[in-house]
Amino acid sequence: MGAPGGWGNKLAKKLTTQELKDRAYDSFCKHIAEGKSIQTWYYESPDLTLSYKSMLNYIANEPEAFPAIKKEIAHSKGQEVWEEKGENMLASERKTQPAIYQMFMRNKFGWDKESTADREQRLQHEQSMLEKVYNSLHDSYKAQQAKQQ
Repeated sequence: MGAPGGWGNKLAKKLTTQELKDRAYDSFCKHIAEGKSIQTWYYESPDLTLSYKSMLNYIANEPEAFPAIKKEIAHSKGQEVWEEKGENMLASERKTQPAIYQMFMRNKFGWDKESTADREQRLQHEQSMLEKVYNSLHDSYKAQQAKQQ
């Protein structure tokens, strides 16, 4: 008789090797880059079965094994897929429903959720942070040049 609650499930074993981590993460990022929602991703192989929740936990707990830039690029590619669909829809001679597309994009990517004031405040904060980083790098560079002279 099996253990309660799926204990001992061999399909639920952990990502124990970097090879397994890479295969699962590649699949995860490919799914996102295709414009699909994270919530519809799963990974099944003879070695392992994972849900999107498990993958997000691995990413959060082992960031060194799952480069963030790869996921960020996948998100950009995924949004690009849907923006291209919108452009193609608008350029089409077929009768389309732009309101449906707008509603979908609002729900999928959070369009219209940030007020203009919030957006401006966020952009000012980001600009301020960039200026601080630039000034710090510039000061370090100047100090290094002064030492060399």
